[in-house]
Amino acid sequence: MKLLSKMLSLPATLALTTSMSVFAQRGAFKTDLGAYMPGPTPALPAPGGKVIDPTFGTEIMRITGSIDANSVMGTAYAYWPTFNENNTKLLAFGITSEIYDFDPINFTLGQSRLIPRPPGGHTSFEDTIWSAMFPNKLFMRSDAKFIALNTDTMTYEVVGDLTSRLPAGSYFAQMSMSRDDDVFAATVKNPDYTDQGWIVWKRSTNTILSYVQTKEINECQVDKSGKFLYVITGNQGYLRDANGNVIYRADGKPETVIESKIVDLSNGSIQELRDGEPDYTPSHHDIGTGTVVGSDNWTNRITFRNLATPRTIRTVFSYGNDWTSASHISMLANDEGWTMVSHYGAVLPNAFNNELTLMATDGTQRVRRFAHHYSAYQDYWSSPRANISRDGKYVAFTSNWGDPSGRRDLFVVRMPAVDGTVTPPMPPTEPPPGPVPPPPSTSDIFVSSTGFSVVGGNRLEKLATPYYASSETKSIAADGSFSFKYNEQGAAYGVSVALDDGVNSTAVTNQGQWMEVRVDGVYALDWATNLASTIKIERAGGVIKVFENSTLRYASTAPSTGAAKFKVALGGDAASIGMGINSAVFSAAATTTPPPAPTPTPPPAPTPAPEPVLTSISASHSSISLGLRKTTSVSCKGLDAQGNQMSSPITYSVLRGAIASIDQSGNLTGRKIGTTSVRCQSGSIIKDIPLTVTR
Repeated sequence: MKLLSKMLSLPATLALTTSMSVFAQRGAFKTDLGAYMPGPTPALPAPGGKVIDPTFGTEIMRITGSIDANSVMGTAYAYWPTFNENNTKLLAFGITSEIYDFDPINFTLGQSRLIPRPPGGHTSFEDTIWSAMFPNKLFMRSDAKFIALNTDTMTYEVVGDLTSRLPAGSYFAQMSMSRDDDVFAATVKNPDYTDQGWIVWKRSTNTILSYVQTKEINECQVDKSGKFLYVITGNQGYLRDANGNVIYRADGKPETVIESKIVDLSNGSIQELRDGEPDYTPSHHDIGTGTVVGSDNWTNRITFRNLATPRTIRTVFSYGNDWTSASHISMLANDEGWTMVSHYGAVLPNAFNNELTLMATDGTQRVRRFAHHYSAYQDYWSSPRANISRDGKYVAFTSNWGDPSGRRDLFVVRMPAVDGTVTPPMPPTEPPPGPVPPPPSTSDIFVSSTGFSVVGGNRLEKLATPYYASSETKSIAADGSFSFKYNEQGAAYGVSVALDDGVNSTAVTNQGQWMEVRVDGVYALDWATNLASTIKIERAGGVIKVFENSTLRYASTAPSTGAAKFKVALGGDAASIGMGINSAVFSAAATTTPPPAPTPTPPPAPTPAPEPVLTSISASHSSISLGLRKTTSVSCKGLDAQGNQMSSPITYSVLRGAIASIDQSGNLTGRKIGTTSVRCQSGSIIKDIPLTVTR
């Protein structure tokens, strides 16, 4: 999840911010397996109007309506996103598609505008995908090009043109894209509209990762990481011979066809999965980060599996003998611990019929049921095809609102709040080394702030202006730490907190349900998080560490020295007002010179044992390489008067010079290279041995 540039130096990138709602979220999840009939369909509101689901109490907003030229509007599909990265824009799909402004804080609808037709003869808004990095950018395909639309200026740019690298007249369909806007995949069509195969292209290197020409292609989808491609062949059912007879396996069971293929884009290897036993290819699926969740039409369940080991199958939910619903699955949320399932079909008194439901992917078969979609199923276009926002707070779906012959519209439901308690952090198992720091400060922490208001000394809130907000703490001369939480507004996106020592900047940033660490603007790592956690950045002994509660998430390898400050940064628009951090605690180690320790009275010296007479003394190496570990070992040895190696090691060694250091165990640490010497000592005998340090 490599989402932001170096936030402290590139404020324009901070437009990614948004906020979770500060208003009470209506309704509640139902977590049982009872049957909840939809009941009478609520009166259809005007576009921008809302209704309360009588079963779940959640708010549902109608987006499109009579002002739209199309009678069929809604979501494109469960894995093509309706919501942009920060939920401030919605894509309404139709024959002509529109973009709506959306206020995720107040849950209100803004203005709409038509998307201009892109250049090219083969294009569609169906597989349009919002950028994961820029909330105003849409990616799509046109002929054999990948293009992007700036939704503020409504202008297009060509991202990648593969026309000259494919057979003449080739064009793309059914585009997908990795989470970092870098890896693009699509099916490839011939000029006569027949299938040619699939292609995967990496934008940052302008390389084709996979290009396979095959007629056995229905669709393909790259996973969020850009490491795997999931291909649906279009084949289903039993494997048959040339005469149409079912082919049986050696165990007497009928064989089924290859329905899906998984391509490892790092090496081009392909795993094939059969429709039925034992693989049970997932259909009506969606792809996560190296994972796939989909329906198993043979055993009536939803399954989860890793794309690297796809034959290890976990049951997400089993419907047992209830075959009355079909479903679409959305894994667009950053939190992949839950998958979004929209059920549709006959309205019967069975669990989940015509419901929107979250299902846990961990195998516990937990559910969170939160709305009915009120679409009377008549054909594909009246199915809800619901997709979830990246932060998991909103779900978009298509509905004809109970009228099979009526128009289809786009609707959005706001999710209920999740109840639960936060587990307090575990205490550390041992006190940190070094001097005891002064009591942490929770007041007068921030020495300067622009665009932030400081509340109570340990809380920052974004003001209405300016666009870019920043704040700095007191300086630390040596070791120190800064812990904080994201406030109610800041718990959504893009509030960056960094330790900056003037040479390097180590920043931790919240991205929805994810935390990300960047060093000098370069992605280091990320992890799924509980946004109620306490985050701490500390410098101890020159090492910068990031903790989530008591869990160490990151530790630097390059030393950090000298004066440093903790910096908070945030950009954005109206949606970012009020965002920031709270519960901030600043701590710095004492920098005063401790008083000299009293000189103890030495005990009477014991009579020393006779010292061996050494004929030579040497180091174990004359040249060593620190390598990538930056740690190696050096020892000294000596010979007695008879020329035999001493049975006990030489008791003391130290590296002479400033390029590195040796501890009492003989471990050499450091980063520099050069020529120095090792001082070997045994009793009164001392010898300096030349040593060359390389990498």
